[in-house]
Amino acid sequence: IDGVLVTNDCMQRSGVGQHAEPDPLCIKVLNEIIGKTGAKIVLTSSWRILGMEFVSDKLREWSVRGEVIGETPRISKHQEYYVSIGRAFEIQEWLDKNAGQVSRFVVLDDGEDFGHLRTYQIKTDLDNGLLQTHIEKALELLKD
Repeated sequence: IDGVLVTNDCMQRSGVGQHAEPDPLCIKVLNEIIGKTGAKIVLTSSWRILGMEFVSDKLREWSVRGEVIGETPRISKHQEYYVSIGRAFEIQEWLDKNAGQVSRFVVLDDGEDFGHLRTYQIKTDLDNGLLQTHIEKALELLKD
């Protein structure tokens, strides 16, 4: 969510974490991708620690049109707090457990840890978030 829908400017204006407000242009771009492809949302964000219900409600509050259908597992080095060992492994585990239900996917993220899933990533950044220029690649990855 941070770096995709919530940018640095958003955090400076509204706060960080659960108090942050999204960039309306990023929401518009995400909704355009969802509208053109029928894509569903699987949460990989560190916001997962706030709970899937909370994040789903927040996305609805922000007028995100997509349906949240799940979240990737949190593979952690430490049980006391969340430290990801790599989102690619978490995404791959979710894909493996949901084999046959996913024909296409795209990863919208500002991170660097996508390894073998890098070709499915639309790389955003914390300064700009999801941009109009990302739509074409998303549509290409999600087309039938």
